[in-house]
Amino acid sequence: MHKPSTPRASLTVGQADANIGHRFAILMAYVGALRPLRGYGAAYQKVRLPQTMTPHFDFINRLKIRTAMLAIGRSTLRNQGAPGMVNHARTYLGNIELGDFANADINCYFRKLDSHTEALANSFPANGRGNWGAARKSLNIFLRDVVYNRHLCKHFKLSHIEKWLEVPLDSHVYQGLRNDVKKDVQIPKWQGLCRLKQEDSAALQKVASQVAKTHGVSRVHLDVRYWRSDAINAAEAHKNAHVD
Repeated sequence: MHKPSTPRASLTVGQADANIGHRFAILMAYVGALRPLRGYGAAYQKVRLPQTMTPHFDFINRLKIRTAMLAIGRSTLRNQGAPGMVNHARTYLGNIELGDFANADINCYFRKLDSHTEALANSFPANGRGNWGAARKSLNIFLRDVVYNRHLCKHFKLSHIEKWLEVPLDSHVYQGLRNDVKKDVQIPKWQGLCRLKQEDSAALQKVASQVAKTHGVSRVHLDVRYWRSDAINAAEAHKNAHVD
């Protein structure tokens, strides 16, 4: 049986005002509780969005140091006088100001190259100190690899030095030059990298320039011709056999 609804008692004006005030107080307390969360949310949003972060990553500098580390391998300076020469050369090369070579002409380039060669040779540890040949080889490999690297070469504006770069000298390059040079050309005797003198190096670089001209390349690229030539010749022969 349906019971008739009991009519609500009407609120007085005072009671209605008290009720509204109570609800308003609850609302304000809720808003106040959210206020610190709103600040946290903004901070959290900044952490999450990559565009608001400042990266600490110097690409060019790290690439230069990486190039220096890869340029000087364990075998590059083997038996050159003292332990620690490889790490020392890598550190020295990684700190070279490559921008100094940007506007260099040929005379300025070789002044800087000679200066760095002397500085590196005289800073080698213990019995390696003064090893001019090891220092020159290290610098020539590093500068070549910098020019070969698109990012470093472009950033430091070094493409113009390619024609002045020296082929890094060692016994393998020396033997390659002897095989390629004309029979009537005088070539200094190879006495080992640790005994290489500046005048003998200059003479060998002139020979390298003559040989490189016959191949249509700059002399620095002869290292590509002579490095592990037997293995690369075999790989090329294998490729050509499959092409035929």
